[in-house]
Amino acid sequence: MSRDWIATKESELVTQSAEFSAKISASPSTYGLVAADATALATDQNAYALSYGLSADPATGTRVWIVARWCNNRGEPGPVATPVSAVIISAVAEAA
Repeated sequence: MSRDWIATKESELVTQSAEFSAKISASPSTYGLVAADATALATDQNAYALSYGLSADPATGTRVWIVARWCNNRGEPGPVATPVSAVIISAVAEAA
């Protein structure tokens, strides 16, 4: 059975996407792209890495909002849950 090459942990995906973006930026034409495509990818990857960094290590005392959307067995969206807020007391490690 083949293994998926895309990282499954967020922390690994941030690194993998940065490496991918660097390769594309170094030589976009090798991959059938133009410089503008490489620039757009690098911009998106930087935003993703920044967002991950903020979400992975929020400051103690930060108020966060949590919202859930329910889906049935076929993946069709259902009602949206009432948003709730919480204050972060300590960090939680990423599950293996």
